[in-house]
Amino acid sequence: IHGKDSVVYGEKLTLTTTGGSGTGAVTYRIGEGNTGDATIDPETGVLTPVKVGSVSVIATKAGDNDYNGTTSAPFVLMIKPATPTGAPNYTRITASGKTLADAALTIEGGTFSVPGTVKWELSEDTVVKANTAYKWVFTPADAVNYTTLTSEIELYHVSSGGSSGYSYYTIKATAGTGGSISPS
Repeated sequence: IHGKDSVVYGEKLTLTTTGGSGTGAVTYRIGEGNTGDATIDPETGVLTPVKVGSVSVIATKAGDNDYNGTTSAPFVLMIKPATPTGAPNYTRITASGKTLADAALTIEGGTFSVPGTVKWELSEDTVVKANTAYKWVFTPADAVNYTTLTSEIELYHVSSGGSSGYSYYTIKATAGTGGSISPS
């Protein structure tokens, strides 16, 4: 049996065979004693992962008028966990003194590829500082077949005129002789 010795959950893997004589058809099956799980199309050798872990595959070449059938040794491959994709929904902070709780981090309206939960790496009562990124952790509901996803968000951006985020400016108003400023 030939093919990669690993596959990521959610992807498919096509296995092939070489060797043996005769014209008998080759069929594939999942062996025993696996820590993972998969299905395989008996005629095409296309393996579909069902659960992360090791899986053995066995191929059998049928006999014909001139040759006996033969069965391969088990071909063991690993099904590896997939990494989810996406990002949470949140509210940007626009004033000082706000906390991570004010950012309202949620999966609702987010773009995660699988169901799960998201939370801040720090306590929700952490005060948000300007120009600081805060890490979040997404834990998939299917923690067997998916890894956790971690990323960060800058919630409160203060700049002096950049093209991204919020821009804040200090305005100094002055009035010439006989002039006035309204409101003061």
